[in-house]
Amino acid sequence: AVSPAPNHFDYSGAKAALAAMSEVLSLESRGSGLEVTIVCPGRTSTRLEETTTAVMGATPKKSSNPPPKIMLAGDQVGTIVLAAVRANQLWCFTHPENVERVRLHWEAQRDAFAAIPKV
Repeated sequence: AVSPAPNHFDYSGAKAALAAMSEVLSLESRGSGLEVTIVCPGRTSTRLEETTTAVMGATPKKSSNPPPKIMLAGDQVGTIVLAAVRANQLWCFTHPENVERVRLHWEAQRDAFAAIPKV
Protein backbone atom coordinates (compact mmCIF):
# COMPACT_ATOMS: atom_id res chain seq x y z
CA ALA A 1 0.00 0.00 0.00
CA VAL A 2 2.84 2.41 0.76
CA SER A 3 5.68 0.93 -1.29
CA PRO A 4 4.83 -0.46 -4.75
CA ALA A 5 5.94 -3.98 -5.57
CA PRO A 6 7.40 -4.34 -9.09
CA ASN A 7 5.52 -6.78 -11.35
CA HIS A 8 2.42 -6.44 -9.18
CA PHE A 9 0.70 -3.31 -10.51
CA ASP A 10 -2.76 -4.72 -9.84
CA TYR A 11 -1.95 -5.77 -6.28
CA SER A 12 -0.03 -2.56 -5.49
CA GLY A 13 -2.82 -0.41 -6.93
CA ALA A 14 -5.54 -2.18 -4.98
CA LYS A 15 -3.58 -1.93 -1.74
CA ALA A 16 -2.87 1.79 -2.27
CA ALA A 17 -6.55 2.45 -2.97
CA LEU A 18 -7.64 0.59 0.16
CA ALA A 19 -5.13 2.47 2.30
CA ALA A 20 -6.31 5.84 0.93
CA MET A 21 -9.96 4.92 1.46
CA SER A 22 -9.17 3.76 4.99
CA GLU A 23 -7.40 7.02 5.80
CA VAL A 24 -10.43 8.99 4.60
CA LEU A 25 -12.78 6.74 6.59
CA SER A 26 -10.64 7.35 9.67
CA LEU A 27 -10.87 11.12 9.18
CA GLU A 28 -14.59 11.10 8.45
CA SER A 29 -15.45 8.87 11.40
CA ARG A 30 -13.57 10.82 14.08
CA GLY A 31 -15.58 11.08 17.26
CA SER A 32 -18.07 8.42 16.16
CA GLY A 33 -16.46 5.54 18.03
CA LEU A 34 -15.40 3.87 14.77
CA GLU A 35 -11.65 3.28 14.64
CA VAL A 36 -9.67 2.28 11.56
CA THR A 37 -6.43 0.31 11.37
CA ILE A 38 -4.61 -0.05 8.05
CA VAL A 39 -2.75 -3.36 8.15
CA CYS A 40 0.41 -3.54 6.07
CA PRO A 41 1.82 -7.00 6.61
CA GLY A 42 5.08 -8.18 5.15
CA ARG A 43 5.33 -11.57 3.53
CA THR A 44 3.86 -14.15 5.83
CA SER A 45 4.07 -17.92 5.88
CA THR A 46 0.82 -18.96 4.23
CA ARG A 47 -0.45 -21.46 1.70
CA LEU A 48 -0.94 -18.71 -0.94
CA GLU A 49 0.95 -20.47 -3.72
CA GLU A 50 -0.77 -23.79 -3.06
CA THR A 51 -4.28 -22.34 -2.87
CA THR A 52 -3.82 -19.99 -5.85
CA THR A 53 -2.64 -22.90 -7.95
CA ALA A 54 -5.60 -25.03 -6.81
CA VAL A 55 -8.23 -22.33 -7.38
CA MET A 56 -6.85 -20.58 -10.46
CA GLY A 57 -4.76 -23.32 -12.02
CA ALA A 58 -1.76 -20.99 -12.09
CA THR A 59 1.21 -20.31 -9.88
CA PRO A 60 1.21 -16.78 -8.41
CA LYS A 61 3.86 -14.30 -9.51
CA LYS A 62 7.05 -14.41 -7.52
CA SER A 63 7.80 -11.29 -5.55
CA SER A 64 10.71 -9.19 -6.74
CA ASN A 65 11.27 -7.97 -3.18
CA PRO A 66 14.06 -9.63 -1.25
CA PRO A 67 12.96 -12.57 0.88
CA PRO A 68 12.08 -11.59 4.44
CA LYS A 69 14.78 -11.95 7.08
CA ILE A 70 12.22 -13.60 9.32
CA MET A 71 9.15 -15.30 7.87
CA LEU A 72 6.34 -14.68 10.33
CA ALA A 73 3.51 -17.16 10.73
CA GLY A 74 -0.09 -16.05 10.44
CA ASP A 75 -0.69 -16.19 14.19
CA GLN A 76 2.36 -13.97 14.80
CA VAL A 77 1.04 -11.39 12.34
CA GLY A 78 -2.38 -11.70 13.98
CA THR A 79 -0.90 -10.90 17.39
CA ILE A 80 0.75 -7.74 16.01
CA VAL A 81 -2.47 -6.67 14.27
CA LEU A 82 -4.59 -7.29 17.37
CA ALA A 83 -2.27 -5.11 19.46
CA ALA A 84 -2.49 -2.31 16.86
CA VAL A 85 -6.29 -2.50 16.74
CA ARG A 86 -6.53 -2.46 20.53
CA ALA A 87 -4.24 0.60 20.61
CA ASN A 88 -6.36 2.34 17.93
CA GLN A 89 -3.30 2.73 15.68
CA LEU A 90 -4.11 3.98 12.19
CA TRP A 91 -1.14 2.19 10.63
CA CYS A 92 0.01 -1.33 11.49
CA PHE A 93 3.22 -2.66 9.96
CA THR A 94 4.26 -6.19 10.83
CA HIS A 95 7.77 -6.50 9.40
CA PRO A 96 10.33 -3.89 10.59
CA GLU A 97 12.69 -4.85 7.76
CA ASN A 98 10.37 -3.04 5.32
CA VAL A 99 11.00 0.36 6.91
CA GLU A 100 13.86 1.22 4.56
CA ARG A 101 11.86 0.48 1.39
CA VAL A 102 8.92 2.50 2.71
CA ARG A 103 11.21 5.35 3.80
CA LEU A 104 12.77 5.57 0.33
CA HIS A 105 9.32 5.68 -1.27
CA TRP A 106 8.09 8.44 1.05
CA GLU A 107 11.32 10.42 0.60
CA ALA A 108 10.96 10.27 -3.20
CA GLN A 109 7.50 11.79 -2.85
CA ARG A 110 8.74 14.46 -0.43
CA ASP A 111 11.71 15.29 -2.64
CA ALA A 112 9.43 15.81 -5.65
CA PHE A 113 8.21 18.99 -3.97
CA ALA A 114 11.71 20.43 -4.34
CA ALA A 115 11.26 20.24 -8.11
CA ILE A 116 8.29 22.62 -8.07
CA PRO A 117 9.39 25.82 -9.82
CA LYS A 118 9.58 28.89 -7.61
CA VAL A 119 6.91 31.36 -8.71
